Amino acid sequence: MKKTLLSLTALTAAVILLAVSVCSCGEKADTGASVSSSGAAVNSTVSADTQLSSNYTSAEVGSSSLADSSKTGVSSASGTSSTNSSASPSSAISSKPTVVSKQQVSSGTVSTVSSKPTVSSEKPAVKTLTPLSNSNYYGRTYLSGKSNGKALVLAYDRIVAGVANMDKSINLNDASNRIKISEIDEVYAAYFSDYPQHFWVTNGYKYSYMGDYVMTVEPTYTGISKSQLSSAKDKFSAAVTRLLTGISGSSSEYDRELAIHNRLAATCKYASSTNCHTAYGALVDGTAVCEGYARAFQYLCYQAGIQCLFITGSSNNPSTGSPEPHAWNAVKIGGSYYHMDMTWDDADNSDGGILHYAYFNVTTSQIKEDHAIGTSGYPAPNCTATKYNYFVKNGTVVSTYTVDSVAKLLKASGNRTLRVYVTSDYNSFVNWMRNNYQAVAKSAGISKIKGYAYASLGRELYFEIK
Repeated sequence: MKKTLLSLTALTAAVILLAVSVCSCGEKADTGASVSSSGAAVNSTVSADTQLSSNYTSAEVGSSSLADSSKTGVSSASGTSSTNSSASPSSAISSKPTVVSKQQVSSGTVSTVSSKPTVSSEKPAVKTLTPLSNSNYYGRTYLSGKSNGKALVLAYDRIVAGVANMDKSINLNDASNRIKISEIDEVYAAYFSDYPQHFWVTNGYKYSYMGDYVMTVEPTYTGISKSQLSSAKDKFSAAVTRLLTGISGSSSEYDRELAIHNRLAATCKYASSTNCHTAYGALVDGTAVCEGYARAFQYLCYQAGIQCLFITGSSNNPSTGSPEPHAWNAVKIGGSYYHMDMTWDDADNSDGGILHYAYFNVTTSQIKEDHAIGTSGYPAPNCTATKYNYFVKNGTVVSTYTVDSVAKLLKASGNRTLRVYVTSDYNSFVNWMRNNYQAVAKSAGISKIKGYAYASLGRELYFEIK
């Protein structure tokens, strides 16, 4: 994945600068306030005061199979380049459950449970939106379709209810609906991937068993106390309400998603922090890494009535060519699933604070150009639809091109900028634009031309006539 910034005037030699964007706990500069799709300015000022997360790499929680990757930033000034590279130690992406310990118990040690667990519905953050029902969360639905689906869903719901109360031990000993030891990991993974709003729990857990069946589960919490949790929940809810205010349920799913994308980018900056892997970190502290971005985006979509999945895997680090751990989302828009990578789209100083849309509703084949899809509690859907891809929706996909056809797109923007998704050879198009920008600008009716600047992410090109 290459993110390129180039600024050139008629008298300045071209300097091409590469800016790497991968998921890590390295620093990513704050881009300040942005404008939502509805045109309302979003205040990006947030406070960081409540510490919720424990060290995910500690022995108590267990080590994850994924270790966070590094980030390198490159910026330019007056035709010269400077490299700002930082990578700090961080907790691992919480993709798969980690069994901290297990204990065999004897008959009669654990009482049986038969009553159906009570799972509270999510309260609307704003009156204009209706949240997605938690009975329709993707992981829960996935479990319900398995051969032992009824028992798996009951165990899932009991974990949801237990974590909501911060119960130390959650009883799963339902004599009529037992789950096997071989099933508990899948149940806990589906729960953990479905519930970004449970920011006080980790992917680690203990369980007790008798024979082949699980009796109890003990989630590993982040270390926050019950008394602290009440205040943290209030801050989290307030942050969600602030971000979603002004978004209406009467607007299309696409427009709601677009507003969330733009506002989250304005609210959160990419940086290491105590809670950087959680939705709380992204929304309350205003800092997150890829996992925090993805979990925040997921919950905001839930609140906006949009089905959203948490996906983990890897993405390619351009500086090394090696795949490194990463997290993103899949969303259901207009009845079809799309991949959405909020972290990569968010802007930084390497390209002047430009917000990108290169990974806004892309197909599985498109995401696989520089991502590898892992497992995150459930199989990721195969995304084949293109209707609600950002560039398809805006008519700015470029495959073949002429001066006049590109000028038409430039003129339509109304602000001397061109934002396109290139499906043909990307580098050839960039070089063509560099050689033909004056002709394109003149064809678009632009008379005063001093030079150009461009930024790229994936197959997206943002090109500005100076």
